[in-house]
Amino acid sequence: GMFPLLLINWKDQEAQKRQKTLEQMYDHVVVAVEDMLDAEAAIIAFVDEGKQELYSRSAAHHGSHEFEIRMGLAEGIFGRVASTGHFLNIADVRAPESIGYYSPQFHDNLCGTGVRVRSVLCMPVFGYNSETGHCDKVVGVVGVMNKKGGGHFTEKDEDALAALCSHISTSLSFVHGEEHGFDETLERCARALRTKGTRINSAANQRVHDLYTLVLQEVCKLVEVDSAELLSVDATHGQVQLLATSADDVSSSNCRSEAESNGCQRLEDTGIVAQVVSQGKPCIIDDGSDPSTMCCPLFDGNHEVIGAIKVVATFAGRRFTKENVGTLETVANRVSLTMEGTGSSLTRLLTSLKTGGS
Repeated sequence: GMFPLLLINWKDQEAQKRQKTLEQMYDHVVVAVEDMLDAEAAIIAFVDEGKQELYSRSAAHHGSHEFEIRMGLAEGIFGRVASTGHFLNIADVRAPESIGYYSPQFHDNLCGTGVRVRSVLCMPVFGYNSETGHCDKVVGVVGVMNKKGGGHFTEKDEDALAALCSHISTSLSFVHGEEHGFDETLERCARALRTKGTRINSAANQRVHDLYTLVLQEVCKLVEVDSAELLSVDATHGQVQLLATSADDVSSSNCRSEAESNGCQRLEDTGIVAQVVSQGKPCIIDDGSDPSTMCCPLFDGNHEVIGAIKVVATFAGRRFTKENVGTLETVANRVSLTMEGTGSSLTRLLTSLKTGGS
């Protein structure tokens, strides 16, 4: 009669059903993302907090040959993305500027598949964090390798992969029985689209660096100062990276990379920059001391400080006006769009949706 039904563990059956759904989703994702981004191989991997490892749940190249990876957190490209929550887009793993990420064992013959890895795009997957109540915990990564045709992954590819990671995040919550409203879904999408990261592509980096340098040189003329600096701020990890200065040479083939330690400082050691990050507004030091300094924050779509522009006037007695501050704020607002990560315009649209704006 009904007695055998009472012995069935319905929770276990439901968990098994959900797990099967996840496995099917993982397999579908790696094949779909290969096709969508025109890549030779794809991997979806998750964080094992207990072992402090990253392990693949599904991986394929050419949509058919499966392989597995397991590595420590912060190890290699995938581990770095998992530990920092920042994407990496590397045009050539063997190029001098990306040599710190190159692993002959992994990249010369990808897990015995015969694939020689050249370009890599890896994006974090965020999950619900019970400690913060937000979707800000890295639970995995999705990576694609070798843009077909010999090219590199573009900003459009970054946007597409970020959106896909947002969908994976939402699906994981659904399968795990977590229920979140529309605002939470928007937050997941916004977080994915504003994911910070690094593009390691010498030619593209040089073009961006040259543009930043030209902007800073114009800033010096507009606000009548001797020098200007553009800095990237990672408030979460307390780091400041020097991106460009008005004194840099344009097209010198010597632009800064993430690996250059001389451009990286602890936030607490940066004086007026740390003050700007803390207060979230422009700060001025022109009390008659030499030199006079003004610094303005750069914000992302979530109004978090992601950078700063600092200008210095070496001549004594220089006083900055309200017009000078306004000019620097205008420049900072426009520069921030280029530093905000993937999908900056979409991020700002999502922010307006969440706040009920138009």
